Amino acid sequence: MLLLLLFFCCCGVTMIGMVLFLSALLRTRMMVAIVGYAFALLMSLASLIVAYIVAYGPGNQQYYLLIPTVPIASAFHFIASCDESKCLSFYDMTSFNRFTQSLLFMIIDGVLLSIVGLYIDAILPGRYGVGKHPLFPIVSLYRRVKSAVNKKRVGSEKEPLIDNVVVNLSGEVVDEDVANENQRASLVDKDSVSVVMNNLYKAYDKKEALKNFSLVVEKNQCLGLLGPNGAGKTTLISILVGLISPSNGTCYVNGYSILDEIDLIQQNVGLCPQHDLLWSDLTVQEHLLFYARMRNIPRKQEKEYVDRAMQSVGLLKEKSNALSSTLSGGQKKRLSIAISIIGNTSVVLLDEPTTGLDPTTRRQIWDIIDNEKSNRSIILTTHSLDEADILSDRIAIMAGGELKCVGTSSYLKNRYGSGNKLSVNYDPSNKDAIDNFVINEVSAGAAKVNSTYTGFSMYDLPKILPNEKSVSDVFRLIENSKAAVGIKDWAFSQPTMEEVFMNIVALE
Repeated sequence: MLLLLLFFCCCGVTMIGMVLFLSALLRTRMMVAIVGYAFALLMSLASLIVAYIVAYGPGNQQYYLLIPTVPIASAFHFIASCDESKCLSFYDMTSFNRFTQSLLFMIIDGVLLSIVGLYIDAILPGRYGVGKHPLFPIVSLYRRVKSAVNKKRVGSEKEPLIDNVVVNLSGEVVDEDVANENQRASLVDKDSVSVVMNNLYKAYDKKEALKNFSLVVEKNQCLGLLGPNGAGKTTLISILVGLISPSNGTCYVNGYSILDEIDLIQQNVGLCPQHDLLWSDLTVQEHLLFYARMRNIPRKQEKEYVDRAMQSVGLLKEKSNALSSTLSGGQKKRLSIAISIIGNTSVVLLDEPTTGLDPTTRRQIWDIIDNEKSNRSIILTTHSLDEADILSDRIAIMAGGELKCVGTSSYLKNRYGSGNKLSVNYDPSNKDAIDNFVINEVSAGAAKVNSTYTGFSMYDLPKILPNEKSVSDVFRLIENSKAAVGIKDWAFSQPTMEEVFMNIVALE
């Protein structure tokens, strides 16, 4: 019985190696099932023939045992040939006979197939994942030694940033801020910032999803990433987390390259996907324990990290032992955010975290993000322009796979906004007097009528009011004169992120 148990254990090692090898070569479940069964059937028939040759053939033929299924068939053939008078006992295992030889080669074949399968999977990951360099063990060791011996210095080599609009290699005019960001991404010390994206390019067949995209994310900064559907935001996020590899260009996260150090990056990057990826039969605490162990948090500190993550999103007291299937939509989103921040991840990617949530829950999520951005860098993709305006330290707008503009919210409003707007309600009979007052007295001839309806007009005012007037001067003038000119109600608004976004996208 012990010999049979040993035989099946060694047979299992070979089977595991074969599965790893075949799964690395065949990427779909259907192909694995078809080829796997066909391979097993053909190899079994061939192995019986070869095993007979090994058993009764002339000369030393151990090299046949390197064929994965041959040692299994050889051992099985040996067991089947035993009779009551003469058979292998457990004490005979100390000698190197045909049975022990077969067991040894089962282990050797299994280990070799496992190594080859894991290697193929590492350099050719398939549809998802970033392939490593064919010599990645040597390259990784070389880069670590080189990094430890000689730290890259770029401070004294930096060139002044570009002050004017430039033209790229394809002849297209590039915004000066985008040109500065491109140059900064190529010169910045990758260890001094959280994320450096340098000329990222990704094409699916003939469709370009990203076109030489460059961007820098500072430490402890929230970057709002805006763009219409199909702008390339999802592709960019997928590259940053290692789901896909760029066709060209590179990216560094915490100084690690996504091309050959993605394993180190994934230990320090958290992702909150747009659609919650939760298990309905696990509790909140069990979800966080699972991800804490995936991040190699020491067992003694797991409880501390889990409690801290639940406390950060407000799930510690009431919902720690609740199944995820019993949580509301907002609570599920908070759990997803907790998963992304557990383990003190230094970079967190939030993919539309408030989509589909009610205003109250949305505000709660905003508070969580605002609290967490002081401890880590956050890249926030959203279609809510108010959300980006409130939470982001810098905002980047992309369209057609390209970076169109980048800067603080106030800077983008001032540069790309159409100016201030003045809305006035009045008696329809006073329209001419109202137009004269706003155009000549409020703006000194600089205002233009944007739209007019019965008893209502909207005026476009310049970004910088003439005669060095401030906004408070305009407020004071209108309040003091509204009764005389017949103004019933009025409103003054400055440029919004929605206006900036529409102006940028309209240029695409």
